[in-house]
Amino acid sequence: MLHLRLAIAFLAIPGFAQAEGAPATLLDGALAFAGRPVLVDSRLGMRSCLPGGFRYGWAGPAVEARCPATGERLVLPLATDAPDTRLKRGESVQADYMGAGFRLSVGAVADANGRDGRVMLRNSRSGTRFAARMDHSGRIIVSNSAD
Repeated sequence: MLHLRLAIAFLAIPGFAQAEGAPATLLDGALAFAGRPVLVDSRLGMRSCLPGGFRYGWAGPAVEARCPATGERLVLPLATDAPDTRLKRGESVQADYMGAGFRLSVGAVADANGRDGRVMLRNSRSGTRFAARMDHSGRIIVSNSAD
């Protein structure tokens, strides 16, 4: 009975609505609500909320998904026109090494095609090879750990 009252109270929150046709998964519902792609971790994308499904609303420039049954709240950023994050062998890039209070930048050339965000680079000046990773925005970050 308490869950039913919570669900009814939740439906009355202004700005939140259930997506048309109660999509089965978080990703489907967020896409239907926003009308454009959202960034959802693949482990969360297939998540469902039973009974009743997720309720969707805007949280600034992101979509907020709430599950009345569990009280779960997820904020899903909209996919932007992000730069192409694929890196091809021979492509010139700037790689950043960041530490506590500093950032060094070095010109480099891709030594191999990047996979899964990981890339092998060659310093443009010294020829030294080093590993780096590419974040979701396309920035290349050198790490001193073997991650």
